[in-house]
Amino acid sequence: MGDIASYIFIWHFLIGVLSVLALLGWLVYMQSGEKSFLYYGVYSTLVLVYLFFKTPDVLYESTLQVNFYESRYQSLSYFIQVLFYHFYFYFVIYFLELHERITGFVKNLKNTIKTILAVSFLLFLYSVITFNPEFYFNYFTFGYLPIILIVSVVTMVKIMRIKGELKYYIIIGTAMYIVFSLISMYFTVNQGRFRAPLAFFFIGLIIENIAFSMGLSTKVRGWYNRMIFHFKENVRMRRNQYEILEQELQLKEKEILEMTRQAEKEKLEKVESDYNSEIRRLQLDLLKNQMNPHFIFNALTSVKVFLIDNDKKKAVFYLNKFSKLIRKMLDSYRVESYTLEEELEILKLYLSIENIRFNSEINIVFSIDPEVDLKSIRIPPLLLQPFVENAIWHGLMLKTEGAKEVVIQVSNERNNCFMIIEDNGIGRAKSQESQNKRALKKNSYGLKLVQERLDLFNKQNEFNYHYKVFDLTDTENIPCGTRIRISFEK
Repeated sequence: MGDIASYIFIWHFLIGVLSVLALLGWLVYMQSGEKSFLYYGVYSTLVLVYLFFKTPDVLYESTLQVNFYESRYQSLSYFIQVLFYHFYFYFVIYFLELHERITGFVKNLKNTIKTILAVSFLLFLYSVITFNPEFYFNYFTFGYLPIILIVSVVTMVKIMRIKGELKYYIIIGTAMYIVFSLISMYFTVNQGRFRAPLAFFFIGLIIENIAFSMGLSTKVRGWYNRMIFHFKENVRMRRNQYEILEQELQLKEKEILEMTRQAEKEKLEKVESDYNSEIRRLQLDLLKNQMNPHFIFNALTSVKVFLIDNDKKKAVFYLNKFSKLIRKMLDSYRVESYTLEEELEILKLYLSIENIRFNSEINIVFSIDPEVDLKSIRIPPLLLQPFVENAIWHGLMLKTEGAKEVVIQVSNERNNCFMIIEDNGIGRAKSQESQNKRALKKNSYGLKLVQERLDLFNKQNEFNYHYKVFDLTDTENIPCGTRIRISFEK
């Protein structure tokens, strides 16, 4: 009676444990999608179904149970064992991830257990159709169990070679299940000592499922630890990314501020440059307006002389020349620069007018190098006229002896154009002496205005136009004229 009581207790305990573990397996699978929990849920559920076939008779004997064991379907209790062994292997494969670690072996293992399942199913159908449950019992005991034991041992040997602690839960659980199953089988065949030898089989199932549940909890704990690690790693990476983004944002902010400052600086520089250009333009216009009345006054003085002398023919001729010159001067108000060619035309008009006043006594010589491109050189309007005016009024007019001559030469030197304005007058020293002796002294602003105009024109166009004055002397070191050298360097 003690064996029966132990059997009943173990059966109830196993039913309770497997019910809880099966439910947990299904719930974890539905939450995680992990196949090892799926196959464990199927395996434990099939074991529960098998256990209901082994309900203790003294407690739950019923007409339905008696009718089942007397029917042709009583082989179903053995076939259910075939099914849960089948899903046991699938549980082991996915629990230890053997399909990723020993791919070739798992492929052969799956083919083997599928073949065994197919043969077992066909023989189960045969036993049902022929109403021969003893045939299926003999197949299960002496055919299926030895083969599945060999497959299990080979699988355990393969599992021993892989790395990881999870394999020990499978090995221990499976080994204990096999040992207690063999004990149960031994006492079933050799009846007499134990009235309920199936209790050993149940003990093996309990130990196996406890080992499997511990392995599954270890796996879940590993997932949890990996999740915590990945979470912390993600937090660390996000913090690093945040710091990097913050640094990049600060750099971008600095770049934007620097670009803004640079843009403001460039804007101010442009405004300042435009302002300075406008100032220089207005200064040039002012100087030009100062020079033109100065020249017109001198020209009209010449016309006045002819009218006083009552020389109408020369006065008309002079006025024609003067009108052309005035038109050129008026044109100069509308432009900031002339070409050297246009400037030389004005100079010729001015010299012809002045030479009429001197009764054509002045020999005017123009020497232009044909290689010089006069149209490519631009200068301020009426720039050259003051030089020629000084040559005539301060050099040649006071000369009493010898020929009077003005030479204007344009040449190239080292890829730069230069111009010579030379006279053979009395020179600057004697001209200054004569000026000092006059009771009414006249201040000349011509060359001073020329220098100011050149300075502004150079700044505006980034040129290097300049001139230099040379005092000429003869062999006895007596002044014999003045030379102006004007360089048009760019």
